[in-house]
Amino acid sequence: MSNRALPQVLALHLGVLGLLFLAQFVLPPYHHTNVARILVLAVYALGFLTQSAFTGLAQTLAYLSPSLLVWWGLDRDATMGSQIRTDKSACIV
Repeated sequence: MSNRALPQVLALHLGVLGLLFLAQFVLPPYHHTNVARILVLAVYALGFLTQSAFTGLAQTLAYLSPSLLVWWGLDRDATMGSQIRTDKSACIV
């Protein structure tokens, strides 16, 4: 998906959500249940996309944070004084 397509897809999704929300006030009462089910599913889909995006962003930042801290000037051996083991034998159980 190109960078230009993502805002268009989100705008379309929000437009459909708006139409469904407004349809609840226009349709007769016996259609409210069906519209409400579709509206709930659409909101869940948008929430899942948002949660996935923030989870991926957090994972990327957690992976890159040591490199970024060293790049911004933190001493590479800053953990040696606190007796944190940095050799690979600490991971072997």
